[in-house]
Amino acid sequence: MRTFADITIDELIRQGKAVLEQSDYEKALDSYTVWKSRIQTYAIKNGFSRELQDQLKVRAHFVRNEFSETESIKNLKNAVKDVLLLFDNWDMQIGAEISDRTAKLVIERILSHVNIFWKSMYQDDFHQKCTFPKSISGQAKIKNEYDIQHILYALLRTVFPETRKEVNGDNGYSGTRADLYLETYDIIIEIKCTRSSMSVKQLTEELGSDAFHYKTKNLYLFIYDKEDIIKNPEAYQNAFQRDYEKDGKNVQVFITKTLI
Repeated sequence: MRTFADITIDELIRQGKAVLEQSDYEKALDSYTVWKSRIQTYAIKNGFSRELQDQLKVRAHFVRNEFSETESIKNLKNAVKDVLLLFDNWDMQIGAEISDRTAKLVIERILSHVNIFWKSMYQDDFHQKCTFPKSISGQAKIKNEYDIQHILYALLRTVFPETRKEVNGDNGYSGTRADLYLETYDIIIEIKCTRSSMSVKQLTEELGSDAFHYKTKNLYLFIYDKEDIIKNPEAYQNAFQRDYEKDGKNVQVFITKTLI
């Protein structure tokens, strides 16, 4: 159970759902007012960011219709529903937020071991009682970078639900669109999948362009070398690696060759 201070998230959810069950507007308004006050107090006591508190305030606001109690209670309940939806992400945004250092370590571990997830999910034999269709095992294939983007997006959102994909840059350079972006930690993940028509020189030029044009504190370049064009992965990684303190940008390269 998620417990903080004098009340739990689960209790706040239960109280919110109780408001939704009210049919009388005045009673619903009284219950809602108390519930809203408890949520605001809870957010303050537990050190929620100003941004999250403002988001909560916006979602909790509703407009009373002076001419229709039916519309008024409808608006009130919609506000309650919006707040309850916000609760889904509160686990990741409470006072004990993930630090920049921890976030980078987690992301780096994920990017370094995508092959383990892929093998466990799609290549290892299922338990005999598993209801997944047998066709899943060994049939899924990665053909391009969008397949990889989908996998990484799903994995990252289990820890960082704010992860976004296909985010346009605002640095004035046309064509900069981050494959994956974590705004809280200023992290961009750019994904490449080698093709039979791609040379090492072309890949290097594309990565060099990304490293130059992305205006971010942390840039992670993930390469699925499907065509095995990188003959010395360690040297290739070292060639692109940059340190924030020395170079003004943290750049790291992750190369995997084992996804099938």
